[in-house]
Amino acid sequence: MNDKEEFDSFLTKVDQVSALIEALRSPDSATVEQASRQADLITRGRLAEGAVDEAAGSVVTAENRNCVNPRPAVDPATVQQEDFKRQMEADAAERAEKKKKAKMLSDTWKEKAIASFRAGKYDDALEKYTNAITELKDSCLLYTSRAQTLLKLKRAREAMQDLDLALRLDETSLRAWIHKGKAHIQLGQHADAVESFQQAIKLHPDQRKVIQVYIDDLERSRVRNAFQPLE
Repeated sequence: MNDKEEFDSFLTKVDQVSALIEALRSPDSATVEQASRQADLITRGRLAEGAVDEAAGSVVTAENRNCVNPRPAVDPATVQQEDFKRQMEADAAERAEKKKKAKMLSDTWKEKAIASFRAGKYDDALEKYTNAITELKDSCLLYTSRAQTLLKLKRAREAMQDLDLALRLDETSLRAWIHKGKAHIQLGQHADAVESFQQAIKLHPDQRKVIQVYIDDLERSRVRNAFQPLE
């Protein structure tokens, strides 16, 4: 069963629980009695062994069609709430396990991407970072790393898209603001670059000296270009 089918199945269960609780609140005593019996079947884990005759409101069990339920009365609403809670907990545990496996696979791709980047194989690193992101789409670090790779390939506009995604995940990311400044420089947007670097300083004042180097280099470059002789 794929994720969509699992989710649809879960929603169906939620709808069934909601309908049963609504029936238990009905002013019609026959409807309430029928819903109570169905709730008891669910509670005893025998829904597959019994059937509810909607017309007569009677329950026929495969084990004993004439036996009287020896169990004490149970509040069906409470039962269904507990059943719903257990289902939610089971689904949460399943999602957590899938997330764990996805992160492990993503980390494997990330390590390969780092190796390619350090070897100067930027196209290969880009592909591997993309594979890592496919497995884990909510990692700020992966988006900033892919953006850094795109900047090496002089693809600043694409890098900017990744950096915007990274900042949505973590608006205080130092790496994201630094690389965003560099992307603005590649695009010739010097004022925007300075603004990005200044935002990085604002968020990380302890890194002021390091970040200020980027601003100073940008200013020196601007001055040199201003005094270049006309050809």
